[in-house]
Amino acid sequence: MFSEEEEVEMQASALKIQAISRGRKQRRGNRRQEKATVKVTKKNEEELAAAKLQACQRGLLSRRRVTELKEQKKSANKLQAIQRGRADRRKVEAKKTGGLVLQVQDIKAGLTQLARNPFTLSHSYVTLKIGGLGLKNIEEVVKYGNLQNVDCHDNVICDISCLAALPSLLTLDASSNKLTECLSYVVPKCTSTNRWAEGTRSVGSLLTSVDLSNNLIESVCDLAPHQYLASLNLSNNRLGRIQGLNLPLLTYLNLSGNNLKKIEGLGGCVSLVELDLTNNSISNISNLGGVTKLSRLYLRNNSISSLAGLQDCQLRELDVSNNAITVIRQVEHVQNMSVLAKLCLVGNECCGKEFYRLRVISRVRGLSELDDEVVSAKEKIKSINLYGGEGSDLENRVAVFRSLFGGGEEAEAEWENTLPPFVEDEAELELEGDGEGEGEGEGGWEEKKWEGAMEETGRKSAELFVGGVMSDAMKSIERGATLE
Repeated sequence: MFSEEEEVEMQASALKIQAISRGRKQRRGNRRQEKATVKVTKKNEEELAAAKLQACQRGLLSRRRVTELKEQKKSANKLQAIQRGRADRRKVEAKKTGGLVLQVQDIKAGLTQLARNPFTLSHSYVTLKIGGLGLKNIEEVVKYGNLQNVDCHDNVICDISCLAALPSLLTLDASSNKLTECLSYVVPKCTSTNRWAEGTRSVGSLLTSVDLSNNLIESVCDLAPHQYLASLNLSNNRLGRIQGLNLPLLTYLNLSGNNLKKIEGLGGCVSLVELDLTNNSISNISNLGGVTKLSRLYLRNNSISSLAGLQDCQLRELDVSNNAITVIRQVEHVQNMSVLAKLCLVGNECCGKEFYRLRVISRVRGLSELDDEVVSAKEKIKSINLYGGEGSDLENRVAVFRSLFGGGEEAEAEWENTLPPFVEDEAELELEGDGEGEGEGEGGWEEKKWEGAMEETGRKSAELFVGGVMSDAMKSIERGATLE
């Protein structure tokens, strides 16, 4: 056994050894931490250096890009200035010489849309855009027989007969020129004797859409050779008569802005869907019976005073704004159009009359828009109540009166209509095909019946009102006396 002194010494020695061991471990840990710190520091320095290099590189690339963009903009501005200068010089030269002749470089600049020829299947450009070049002669296009779309608007062209050499032409825009004739050229068409030799080149006219607006055309020749024409725009010309339109496939025809006095010459347009006759001098509507598929008719800014002549049409849209219609009942000529959804009468004298909208809506029940304003359900209900016919609130008011004041002959005799239906102040129209007069209002109420009873109804209504007030006063006095 050890003595106490030896045990104390041994414990002290053990503590020293533990302290020395802990010190060694701590020093080792510190050295490891220092090494790790050094590694992290080196890594951070390397990353910082790499980031600086990348930033420098990005800066160099950005500066190069900015410089390149500036140079490109300068070059583009120079090219645009050169092009504008060329265009201005062309315009000046065109004004001096009365127009320019189409050149090969103009055609090359305007050719677009690579496609196949429908007959030979060879690849070729099919669209040519040469608008706004001040051209007066485009005969150079005859060398490009595969063209299908030609746009030569805004020039000073006087003759387009050279287009007869383009058998595949489908669309033509020659608006804003100085043309005096409308498609007077004839495209060669093969016959039974030369169909094998000329069949791919002489197929006749394939035109489907033509825009000849804003020209100097005074008359239209027979357009039967252009049998596939579906859209024709002849607005803002000098036409004084509609003729030559033997086009069974035509669906759109614009004749606005001419000198037309009447509607005629549309018997051959059996497929016509939309007809625009705005800004003419038409005074009456006629000769539309053969155009059975007509759906949209625009007659703004004319001198029309009657809608007679539309009974046989089934239109979806009708615009007769800014005309001379003075009578609201003129809409009775179109009240049998079951599909009429849009009607415009703005600018006519009839629009200022009392209950104008309700009177029109009551006659043309299928309207969804009147004068470019949506017809609401509330307006339709008011239009029915306006004439007090079948479906109005008259029967309901009678039923409420009887439920409150009892039934029987006595109550029925006391009932007076204090809101009589509206009485037309316009004369009856003589509609074609009607065996009876149109004196009845909407819902079967006869206007003659109300015209004879209006004064009596007003007098009785006033008497009933005064009598009711006096009766209420007497009853209140009697109740007061009874309570006392």
